[in-house]
Amino acid sequence: MKKFILITLMGLFTLSVSAQNNQNNQKSDPPKEKKEIKRTEIKPADVDKKIVDYVKVNFADFTIEKAVKIEKNEVTKYRIQIKKENTIKVLFFDKDFKFLNEEQN
Repeated sequence: MKKFILITLMGLFTLSVSAQNNQNNQKSDPPKEKKEIKRTEIKPADVDKKIVDYVKVNFADFTIEKAVKIEKNEVTKYRIQIKKENTIKVLFFDKDFKFLNEEQN
């Protein structure tokens, strides 16, 4: 009889621990969706006038070499690479073509 009670208690304990593990597994956060980054090349001649004017005023003698529209997590930015002789700078603008920052190398 003692063996029967001991085996029954061990079985109940095992079921209890197993049930708790299942509840903990169900409460875990769902995996986060990985957002893709969309990059669209823009010809220097097609860069918005606000950006062109900003470069002319703040970076005299620099020319726009490359431009990319970057979309990530519903946020749009523009990456503009400018060049003057051997000096290259990268500027970032928001969706409204307002200057954000200059990339530091």
